Amino acid sequence: MVGALGGFILAMGALRPIEPGVAELKRMRVHPTWQGRGFGRLILDHLEQRAIALGFHTLLLDTTPHQHAAIGLYRTRGFTQTGTGIVANQPSLFFQKQVAK
Repeated sequence: MVGALGGFILAMGALRPIEPGVAELKRMRVHPTWQGRGFGRLILDHLEQRAIALGFHTLLLDTTPHQHAAIGLYRTRGFTQTGTGIVANQPSLFFQKQVAK
C-alpha cells in the first residue's frame, strides 16, 4: 500500500504472510514532513481491511522502542505488546492484533 500526493510518496506499508491466517505488517512509514496528519492511521486501517479480505485473522508487527508515535498508533488501534527482542541487531517491541475470528 502506498499513499501518494502528486506523485510524491507520503506513506506506505505492506502485509507479509507468515502462516495460514497470520500476516506481518512491514515497512510502515510516513515521510517526516507528513507525520502527525493521520496518514499512518489511514495506511494501517487499509492494511487491516485488506488482511481480513485475504483471510488473515492475526496481524503481527515489530518496531523499535524509540518509535514513540508508531507505538502510540499501534496501541490506539488495538495492538497489544507481546514481547521484546532483537530484530536486525536492534532492540525491538513485538505487537499483535486479532482482526477477525
